[in-house]
Amino acid sequence: GSSETADLVKSKALEFVRYHWHHLDDETYLEFRLKTDPLTGDMALIVIDFVEEDEVDEARMLWESQIEDLKRILGL
Repeated sequence: GSSETADLVKSKALEFVRYHWHHLDDETYLEFRLKTDPLTGDMALIVIDFVEEDEVDEARMLWESQIEDLKRILGL
């Protein structure tokens, strides 16, 4: 129910996008990276997110839930 703003700070077509949240002053970022296995052609979505040490499990559960929603929407 809340929103935050971020800047796109780096990207490479069909490889990754990296964002920096406006409310953070440090070098943390949120990155989505696509990686293709050269042997199988399978593609993986890699999420890099910086969280406080005591929030790692909660953040992992959130991303797993979000990715499951994405897979459902995509019909995977």
